[in-house]
Parts: sequence; structure tokens; C-alpha cells
Amino acid sequence: MYYVNFDPSTNVILGVSPQKQDAVSIEIADDLGRLFEDGVENFMNWHVQLDDGEYIFKKNTLETTSNKNIYAVPKDSKVQNYVEFVQKANKISLHVQGDEEYKDYIAKNDTLVNIFVTAKNNPYALLNTMHFMLKEATQNLEYEFDTEDISLYMHNPAYTFKHTIQ
Repeated sequence: MYYVNFDPSTNVILGVSPQKQDAVSIEIADDLGRLFEDGVENFMNWHVQLDDGEYIFKKNTLETTSNKNIYAVPKDSKVQNYVEFVQKANKISLHVQGDEEYKDYIAKNDTLVNIFVTAKNNPYALLNTMHFMLKEATQNLEYEFDTEDISLYMHNPAYTFKHTIQ
């Protein structure tokens, strides 16, 4: 049994431990607790929130690492125009989603994009880097990796990206 210990007045996480401490605690699964204990997961990427009168422990939707300029590529997008990384098993293809004006803009854009491919949910375990000009996203660009258990990270996002796993 593992516990997330936090301050209920601020919801600031004080730590993750196999035992309750002198704080309010939320019970979490052993496999998740071991990820924190082994240093694979960092509680800075998680938060406690009150939901229907009950405290829950949730992963942040836009994770940041200790380098404040690195962000997880989100799994959803609330905008109409974006570049989508579609992952099928260990292959990723790029697709531009949006109106014709946006697609034309991307097709002419020479901006270099670097996407960091890491072990799943671990921005510190770099496996590979995808480098491409933004205009190449309109040209059926595809990447293949040794594993399908990956996450995507990027520098401060100047463009909207989405990571879809099929």
C-alpha cells in the first residue's frame, strides 16, 4: 500500500510513501507507488484535487520537467488547427488537421521542430529525437521506433501538437 501525503489547505503534495505520515493521505496502487519510489515518476507531475467531496490524485495534463521549457505533447487538442502525431504500435506518422488556410500555412513553413521521444511517462529517459521541418508534416512523414511504450515531449510549444495512440 502506498500513500500520497499532502497539505489539505493548499493541496501541495508533501511526498509519496509506503506509509501514512502526519498529513492527510490518499491511497494509491502499489505499482504506481513503486514508480515514485524508484524515481521513474515524479510527484511534481501530479496534483491533488477535490472532486465531488473526495480528494483524488491526478496526473497533470501538461507536464513540465525540471527544465521549465520542456512539455509533454498533449493527448488532446481544444483547437481546430494542429499537427497530429498518430502512433500505431511503434510507428508514428504526422498529419495536419484543420482548415485549408492552416494546411497551406504549414506546407510553406520552414520552422525546424524537435520532438523528444522518451520512455513512457519518463521525460528523463530519452530514446530518440524526431527532427523535421514543419512543412514536412504535410508530406506523409513517418518514424519507427524499437518500442511502442513511448511519450513525446517538446520545447515551449509555438505550434499546437497532439499525440494520438491508436
